[in-house]
Amino acid sequence: MRHWGGVSSFASFNIDFGLIGSMIFIFLLSAWLQKIAKRNGKVWKVIYAMTCSSLMFTFFRDPFSVSIVKYMFEYSFLVPCILNFVYKEKRDAYTLNNLENY
Repeated sequence: MRHWGGVSSFASFNIDFGLIGSMIFIFLLSAWLQKIAKRNGKVWKVIYAMTCSSLMFTFFRDPFSVSIVKYMFEYSFLVPCILNFVYKEKRDAYTLNNLENY
């Protein structure tokens, strides 16, 4: 049974994955974060910062499915990508309009 209070991340991982599974998950998570940190681009830097900041608060408080899907994937990955796409489309349209005026 999951505690709904403050539980450490290691205890939360043990509840969700077991001892060996939690070690594998921590290894894969750190490898994925290292890949993101090495990428160039503002969007990847934002995704890295938002993912690292959500790690502190979600794993020890929320169930694993909520913290991965809701916070890490939806808010830390999809929202920056969507905002970048919208901003890029506006920037391209603005540049195209300025070029047509010359």
